[in-house]
Amino acid sequence: MSAMIDTLQASEDLKAAGMPDAQAVAVTKVFGRAFDGNDLVTQPYLKNQLENLEARLTLKLSVIMGGLLALFAAVDRFFA
Repeated sequence: MSAMIDTLQASEDLKAAGMPDAQAVAVTKVFGRAFDGNDLVTQPYLKNQLENLEARLTLKLSVIMGGLLALFAAVDRFFA
């Protein structure tokens, strides 16, 4: 998914608001490059990444809990 920005319209809007021409063009170029779509994170991508993280954390916590239960059982047998 690519976000689009109308750089010509943005530049004209900045000029109409009183920004000097050269500055309006420079600001518009910066925003045009920033919104070219290469580094934008979409909601579906972020949701997928968070779900993957949740699954990995759940698995790791399950392993830790299993290890702790085994350790407690061993300690209980040793001191019982």
